Amino acid sequence: MRAGLRNGEFVPYLQPKIDCHTGKAVGAEALVRWIKPDGKVISPDFFISYFEKSGFITKIDMYMFGETCRILEKWIEEGREVFPCFLQFYISGHHRKQLHQIFEVNVRKAQVPPELLELELTESCALAIDLELQGKELSDHGFKLSIDDFGSGSTHLSLSCKYSR
Repeated sequence: MRAGLRNGEFVPYLQPKIDCHTGKAVGAEALVRWIKPDGKVISPDFFISYFEKSGFITKIDMYMFGETCRILEKWIEEGREVFPCFLQFYISGHHRKQLHQIFEVNVRKAQVPPELLELELTESCALAIDLELQGKELSDHGFKLSIDDFGSGSTHLSLSCKYSR
């Protein structure tokens, strides 16, 4: 996995979100695919849970965030229509305090408006960070924040609504 990351074997695939009324893409979810040098694609079903358990998922998350920023930057430079991209993140204790700074560095480097990126946290990750502080900081810097798997664990509607903008 470490060699795969160093060698650029992890690739973002953008799964479009389509407006049912217009048929146009209104966003995309950035999904990771592991493509080995021989061209074999390893399904995320085989590596995501292991990466989460080992903590390696945070490295993949940051890599995918940077790669998605580069894709958006290229589209902007080419004059293509851009739309918000949604990225799901596993937040480790290591990232808790400087979360907005981590994201801001990549956005600034790629010159991508932060409003083009929605950071989608799993419910358990949202509980692992100071959502009030971190959510406000991310929002103040232009990022959108959403919680995935809502209601599957212990997040309460009152908690989520309190921090929405």
